[in-house]
Amino acid sequence: AAVSGFSAKDSLYLGTDYALNPATTAGANSADSLLELWLSEESGSALVTLESSLSGGSASPQETFAITLTGVALADIQLIEGVVSLV
Repeated sequence: AAVSGFSAKDSLYLGTDYALNPATTAGANSADSLLELWLSEESGSALVTLESSLSGGSASPQETFAITLTGVALADIQLIEGVVSLV
């Protein structure tokens, strides 16, 4: 899914069930015991990738889905208590 026009007044609620994986590649360093999310950037847009199952990042094929924040740099977003917003 892609979100365009994401601005300072917007937020994306993901919930608190996800653990942030510090890897910059979705699926990297995935643990099978928790739901994970990855934050990365592709072609100048922030990418939020979430597992759809506990083993989603290490499954083949990966059981993940991505939300692209079109035109928003990774450095401009933050994740606090399950909410993605602009810094």
